[in-house]
Amino acid sequence: MGTMLHAKGISWEMNFDSMNLQQPELVKSIHREYMAAGSKFIETNTFGANRNKLATTDYAARVRELNLAGAAIAREVATSHVCVAGSVGPLGRPRAKQDEFQGNDEKLEIFKEQIEALCDGGVDCLILESFPSTDELQLALKAAKSITDIPVICQMAVLDRLDPEQEIWVAKHLLELSALGASIIGGNCGSGPAYLLKIIERLSSMTTMFLSAFPNLSFPQYIEGRYVYLSGSNYFAESALKIAEAGANLIGGCCGTTPDHIRLVSQKIAGLKPAPRVARTASAPKVETTLRPPVEPRLPSILEKIGRKVPVIVELDPPRGLGYEAVLDGARALALEGVDAISIAENPLASIRMSAIVLGYMVQKETGVLAIPHFTCRDRNLLGQQSELMGAYALGINHLLAITGDPTSIGGALGCSSVFDTNSFGLIEMIMKLNQGLNIAGSPIARPTHFVIGCAFDPNKANMDAEIKRLKKKISLGAQFSQSQIVFSSDKIREMYQKTNEVGIPIFCGIMPLLNSRNAEFMHNEVPGFRIPDDVRDRMKRCGEYKEKGVQEGLAIARELIDVALESGAPGIYMVTPFNRWGLTAELTRYVHQRTAVGTGAPKLGTHH
Repeated sequence: MGTMLHAKGISWEMNFDSMNLQQPELVKSIHREYMAAGSKFIETNTFGANRNKLATTDYAARVRELNLAGAAIAREVATSHVCVAGSVGPLGRPRAKQDEFQGNDEKLEIFKEQIEALCDGGVDCLILESFPSTDELQLALKAAKSITDIPVICQMAVLDRLDPEQEIWVAKHLLELSALGASIIGGNCGSGPAYLLKIIERLSSMTTMFLSAFPNLSFPQYIEGRYVYLSGSNYFAESALKIAEAGANLIGGCCGTTPDHIRLVSQKIAGLKPAPRVARTASAPKVETTLRPPVEPRLPSILEKIGRKVPVIVELDPPRGLGYEAVLDGARALALEGVDAISIAENPLASIRMSAIVLGYMVQKETGVLAIPHFTCRDRNLLGQQSELMGAYALGINHLLAITGDPTSIGGALGCSSVFDTNSFGLIEMIMKLNQGLNIAGSPIARPTHFVIGCAFDPNKANMDAEIKRLKKKISLGAQFSQSQIVFSSDKIREMYQKTNEVGIPIFCGIMPLLNSRNAEFMHNEVPGFRIPDDVRDRMKRCGEYKEKGVQEGLAIARELIDVALESGAPGIYMVTPFNRWGLTAELTRYVHQRTAVGTGAPKLGTHH
C-alpha cells in the first residue's frame, strides 16, 4: 500500500494511514488494482494507525475513525471471494515525549484500541505484521484474542540472513504464537524472498499449522532521494513458487510489490495445492566450535566493592582530538591514588571528542582500573547502538552509563543532527536484551553480554519526586547503579538520600571542585542541569582574582559536600574532574579514603544497595 500510494504522488513524509480520510477514493483504487491482478486477500490501509505512531500527527485523537474508515474502504470494494484483513503493525517508539515510557499494560491498551475499531469495521481477519520480535507481537495477539474470535495471522519481520541455529530460534518463537491463539504464523518485510524462504522451510519441518509469507520485492536502494526496489518481477514470481512448494499456505508481497508482481505470482501458483509436510523435531545443527573468551579479561564490578569500602568514581573527558596521552597520564595517577573506576564522558555538551569506548579500553589496558564509558542515544541509530555495544563488550568494557545525551543544538556542531531513535529507557532495555543473549529484534547473538548498567539521576530538578519516578522506571528496566548529576547543595544531597533510601540500587553522589568565580557563574548560568546555590557562588566570588585561593576554596566546598554525602549514607562518590585537572580529584580521592578509613569514624556503609 505504501509503495502504491507513493507511486501515485503521496510523499514519504505524509502519513499514509490518513489517506483513509483525506483521499479514500485513491485507497479504493489501489485495492481494486490488486484485486484485478489476482489478489484474493487485501489488507486495510491501517498498518501504522495506532495512537503511538500517530502521536506527532493531526490524527492522534482519531485512531478509531482512521481504522473504521480503513476497514470500510476495503470492505466496500472487496468482492465475495476476497478476504479483508485488518492490518496492525508494531507500535514504534514513543514519539510524543522522548522521556515517555510505555509498560506492557499501556501497549496492550494501544493495540486494543486499534483492533477493536478494525473489528467493528467488519474485517474478516487480522494480520499482525512486520514485528521485529515476538515480545510485542505476543502483546498484539493477546489484545486481539481478548476482543474477537476472528482468525489472527502473526508475522515477524525477517530482517537479516539467519544461520541455521537462528532459523530454529525464530521458528520456535513463532510456534509459541500458535499456543496463544494464532491461526497462521509466518514472516514478511525486512528483506526479499530468499531469507523468508528459509524460515518457511524451517517451519514446515516443525509444524502442520498454516504458514504465511509476504516478502519484500528485494532490499531497497536509495537513488536520487527515493527508495527503489529493483528486483525483477519474474524472480519474485519464481521465488513465490518456491515458497509455496516449501509449504506456505498464504503468499503475498510486502514493500515494493505492485499489482504487476502480484499478477505474475497469481499466474505462477494458480491451481497449486498446499505442499505436503512431514513434521519432525527440530534441532540445531552440530557445529564444532570453541567459544573463545572476550579479548580482554573482565574487571570486578563496581557493585562488588560497595559495603566493604566507599568506592570512588572519577570522570575524565576524552580529548577534542587525538591527544589522548594526557588523559591516560591522569588515569594512571588516579589509579595510584586508589580510584575504583574512571568514568568517561561521551561527547559532553554535544562537542566533538574522541570515542569514549575506545578511550575506556585504553584506560583499562594501561591502568587496570575499571572504565565506565558514557553511552548516549544522541549519536547512533538503533543499528549503530547495538553494533557499538557488542564491540565494546568484546574489548572488555562491561560497565556503561546509559544516558539520552544532550541534543546537538547545545554543541552547535555544524551539520550534526541528533538521532534519538530511543532514549535512556530504551537504551537500558536494549542493553538488558544483550545481557539475555538477544539483539533488539530478538535474535540470538551467540553469547550473552554481562554489562553492569548505570544510569543518571538529577537531584537538582525542582521536582525531585518526578526524577525518582524516572529512576525507578530505569531500575525496572535493568539499571543497577546510578551516578547523580553534580550537586552543590548540602540540602539537595540530604534530600536525595532520604528520598531514595529504598530504591534498591546505589547512587554515587556527583561532586566537582570549582576553580574560581568565573567557573561557578558559567556553570550556574550556561550549562544545562547545573544550579549552584548563592552562598557557594558568594564564597567563590570572595576569592577574587587569586587563582590558587579559588582552587583551594573549591576544594574546601567539595570536601564539605563529600562529608554531607557520607553522613547521609552515600554508598560511593562520583567526582567530575574540571578541565581534566586530575590533581584536584586525586586530592579529593585521598580525602574520601581518609574520611572512610577504618577507625576514623567512617559512616555506616551499604545503606543504598
